[in-house]
Amino acid sequence: MIVYGDHKRTQNAQQLRQAAGERAVRLNRMSHGIRRHAALVRLFISVSELVQALADVDFETCGIDTFSPRQQQGARLLVGLAAEVAKSWRSGFAVGGGIDPGLLKLLAGLDCQAEVLTGSAEGYAHYALYPESYLDAAQKSGLDANTCVIGVRSIGLGLAAMVAASIGAPAPFSVRPIGHPFHRHINADPRSITTWKNNPSARFAVVDEGPGLSGSSMHAVVVWLRELGIDTDRIHLFPSHSGGPGTEASREARETWSRCPK
Repeated sequence: MIVYGDHKRTQNAQQLRQAAGERAVRLNRMSHGIRRHAALVRLFISVSELVQALADVDFETCGIDTFSPRQQQGARLLVGLAAEVAKSWRSGFAVGGGIDPGLLKLLAGLDCQAEVLTGSAEGYAHYALYPESYLDAAQKSGLDANTCVIGVRSIGLGLAAMVAASIGAPAPFSVRPIGHPFHRHINADPRSITTWKNNPSARFAVVDEGPGLSGSSMHAVVVWLRELGIDTDRIHLFPSHSGGPGTEASREARETWSRCPK
């Protein structure tokens, strides 16, 4: 039985960064194998929670999602960690020891002057969602480095980093859908993806753990992209399952699901 609850905690971001750094250092003493891989994935998830929480702080401050310098650095860090997970996963856990020292420097330099609201991601906690599955899905998608990867916060930012690492794309931008749970919308600065919008050959990847009852979060991102002039056939969805949105989905959300490649 799954008992639902939104257990959020207010934490000091600097302390979370320090804890993540200690996790990373412990990898230095671990030989290859599934235990090291599991520890590496736990590090990735903990840093994902920190980076997405910092993005939410920026959103609350600005009232709009922007790709701030802090978010850019955090996204690059996540892609680097995702690449470490990919290396371990694709080698059959044959990689041992610590991670790239450059990632430790990125983590140490991340602006964590904030109190953040954190919580366990439902997908990891309740639905056996493995971030490695997004590595494999991206590898089979046909997308390449000329892809704007967009993560749907919360969990979608880390999953988007997995997609970006797998296809060699730049660090992902993330958005937080707002409004009624069944009728979400996006409030994001279009300048965050101007370079991509002006590139007619670019593709767009929307990454989340959904769709849920309504599919409105992923649909909201697609609507935002369409309003910026992006054709639907250039938008690729990365959901966590193939079942489609649930009973509360609007006709438009169902059309989005059926039309966008996945």
